[in-house]
Amino acid sequence: MLQRCPNCGEWCYAEVKSFKDKALDVGRKIGFALAKETVKGLMDGLSGSDCHFVCQSCGYEWEANEEEDQSDELNSETSELIEEISSLVTSIESEEDYEEAAERCKTLASFDTCEALYWLAKAQYNLANIYDGLLSSTEARTDEKKYNEYHEKRQEWFHSAYKTINNSIHFYIEDIEFYQAKDNLHALAWAFNLKAWIENSLFGGIDGITAARSSFIDAMDTDFDDVLDDALEGYDSCTERLLHTFNHYATVREDVAELLNGEDAEMRDVAKELIASAEESRFTNLPYAKRQFVFITKSGANSIAGCTDSEDNIRYVFTIDAIPSELTFPVGHPQQNTLYVANPARKGQYIPYKGAEDSLFHDKVNDFIRLSQCLGATEISFHSIRGESVSQSFLSSTSVNGSMNAKIYSVTGEYSGKSNGDSSYNSSKEIELTRRYDPISKPYCPDDVEWLSLDPEWQKFVKQRLEGNILESSIKISSSESICSNTSTLKNVKTAFDNMMVKVDANYDSEEDNTFSSSESTEWQIYVKFRSIRDFMEQCDSQPERHSSLKLSQAEEKYKEEVMFVLEDGVIGDVERRLLDRKRQKFGVSEDRAKLIEESCKPSLSDEEKEYIEIYRDMLEDGEISERRRKMLKREAETLGIADSRAFELESLI
Repeated sequence: MLQRCPNCGEWCYAEVKSFKDKALDVGRKIGFALAKETVKGLMDGLSGSDCHFVCQSCGYEWEANEEEDQSDELNSETSELIEEISSLVTSIESEEDYEEAAERCKTLASFDTCEALYWLAKAQYNLANIYDGLLSSTEARTDEKKYNEYHEKRQEWFHSAYKTINNSIHFYIEDIEFYQAKDNLHALAWAFNLKAWIENSLFGGIDGITAARSSFIDAMDTDFDDVLDDALEGYDSCTERLLHTFNHYATVREDVAELLNGEDAEMRDVAKELIASAEESRFTNLPYAKRQFVFITKSGANSIAGCTDSEDNIRYVFTIDAIPSELTFPVGHPQQNTLYVANPARKGQYIPYKGAEDSLFHDKVNDFIRLSQCLGATEISFHSIRGESVSQSFLSSTSVNGSMNAKIYSVTGEYSGKSNGDSSYNSSKEIELTRRYDPISKPYCPDDVEWLSLDPEWQKFVKQRLEGNILESSIKISSSESICSNTSTLKNVKTAFDNMMVKVDANYDSEEDNTFSSSESTEWQIYVKFRSIRDFMEQCDSQPERHSSLKLSQAEEKYKEEVMFVLEDGVIGDVERRLLDRKRQKFGVSEDRAKLIEESCKPSLSDEEKEYIEIYRDMLEDGEISERRRKMLKREAETLGIADSRAFELESLI
């Protein structure tokens, strides 16, 4: 209920008293009078005033009946003031007019109602846009002081409008009865619409477009056609801009591919600069917390109405027909009305949240197996501490090919070794699975173990092996660490997910949904035995050392890019060597460092692959392979266990 203070004229609110509250007030007044009088006094009191007012400006108190609500009077005054301000804003010709408009906006701010706040925000937004226009005026372009002044006022009014519209929406949502009224929902939708335009103007860039798009999605949740049309237009515009921004990198890569692979070194540099510039706008370059969760709805803009998260834990909601091109999903996905979580170790990869913890856990275990192999592991044993038991079928399916530095020669279901005083093994624990290897190449740190960069313990493990030549070690891997979110965040994500599902599926029942079904976390202890690095010294000549962990300066990184480009054709010929020498001198890279960098870029070959290359060299006749010798080469490749595609790659190195 709303009334103007009789004492100072300020507008004041009062809550309607409940039957109980009024009864208590009357009871306090009449005390312990006779029952007859008590009843009479009570009935009189209950039929009396409904509301108690206290003016926050002057402290004056009074009571009034609910029928005496003066909201209509306020709305009339507000409308008149808005009309006055609108007229003033559209006819501004001088700086004094701006100041007058600003003062009238302050007056409007005293009308602390949903409608008043909405119109105030609109007036502030208009003022901000006027100053935005002034920034491109001749005066601003020639006078730095004026430019800074206009820019400051622009930001000030945009921020004021943003704060005001958020307060207006807060009023709507807090007042349930008001919120549920259709006419007021109309106003609420317009409020969300205005919020979107303010966000777009105020923040700009990806964050601004994203925030505006979310507000339009909120505004689309309305039964009013005119509001819906406006919201759809804004949503389509923001979505188009957002996807264009996210997909810009892929577009640029495609456009400059010819230049990047051309012979003109300067044009290649231009292409690389264009790619580097576009790199910043990639979806995968957003902070992980902003892109961690993605919700996918069915196709069509209408299907996404109301699907927003006020806490921004599920920041991005896409229809299945409008998804950034960089996002990759498992086979059979994406699916509509499904929540996905980003693999923290593999940019762009999204998996269904349901079962994600186990999936990411297995991904991490596979990465650790790969890392241990490259570091010269002779034996890897697995013990389940809690949760899922070690699945032999899962581990046996891990691919080990000739490009790795080890061959598996034994898999057993138990570990028979004994621990000693210096060993990291705990012989009291039952080993569920053991895999044994015969390392071939000198230990190195591979470039493709994505989880390594996220785990300091793994980084320490690598350093101890390569620099300290450790022979045994153990490490724990837990599924609970794979999602990279705390319990509080996941709780908020579930709440947001439930709200979105209610919007997209009228039959949704959160109690029956198992997306967030909890299960016991899995934790494994993994034990690793290594061959001593000293044992590899005699093999240095037979297997080129990988320098994946080579630390490079900025200039050396540029030289490495040139080497990688040259090696796309497989060899460094005379022409390529002269080009690389010029680049080396230009970047200031020494000959010794250049050799190390080039060595690190060369592919690592197994003994079988080296043998195939020697056979291929012997069969070359004037630079060509006859049909008969091609058949012989194919037979040799099959004998050595080399696939046709790999044989072709090896031949291209000659």
